[in-house]
Amino acid sequence: MTTCIMQPVFAAHLVVAVGEDRPPYVMAGGKRGLEVAILREALATRGHTFESFQASNRRLTHLLGNGSADAAVGVQERPDGNYYSAPFIAYRYVALSKKKQHLRLQNISDLTGLRVVTSQNTYRQLGGEFAAMFSPQRIQNSPVPLRYTELPNPIQAVKMFWHDRADTIIIELNVFKALSAQLDDNFDTRDPLVVHPIFSEATQFQVSFKDEQLRNEFNEGLAQLHNTGRYKELVSRYLN
Repeated sequence: MTTCIMQPVFAAHLVVAVGEDRPPYVMAGGKRGLEVAILREALATRGHTFESFQASNRRLTHLLGNGSADAAVGVQERPDGNYYSAPFIAYRYVALSKKKQHLRLQNISDLTGLRVVTSQNTYRQLGGEFAAMFSPQRIQNSPVPLRYTELPNPIQAVKMFWHDRADTIIIELNVFKALSAQLDDNFDTRDPLVVHPIFSEATQFQVSFKDEQLRNEFNEGLAQLHNTGRYKELVSRYLN
């Protein structure tokens, strides 16, 4: 895929990598959703447009370095030489279980011994305590087997949970509801659920850019969306 990496003195048409579908944040193969709408409108304030393609969470952070994209959406800052935006979206992750299991989860440590399923790279996104417990290195070296599974995309994790192959799922609640509603009759989604708010803070995500000026212009556009109330309008449209 040919990218349009350039100095954005004039309006640019960018190639942008987004993650797998996780409605209502990313939908329709990465063409719609709240994250895509915020990106589109923030860039449009400076005259920029983009086309998007999807990649797994694990690949997103590498696509700028190999020249496949001008920007990657829904990432967290790391020392990779790219330019990271201000936080543009926040997820409120929770643990979910079925009421019939009678689980009492008040802290991250309460997940010990349970079958936990989530989507790819979640262990990087939920803070130091969660990473210390479920990083690949920790799981490999744990004296006690940890039944923790990360799957390539959220829909696979949701299916595994509803098929009773996991005791709890770690996921953003709006994503869980939207994906569960998409499942066919092979999945019985009528079981009452318990929401366990074991994560004290929302998880912030950013957009990484290959070009510093583009990052700065996106931040300016994002601030404009906040200042005019347009950001709240977009959130209300997709989350309500």
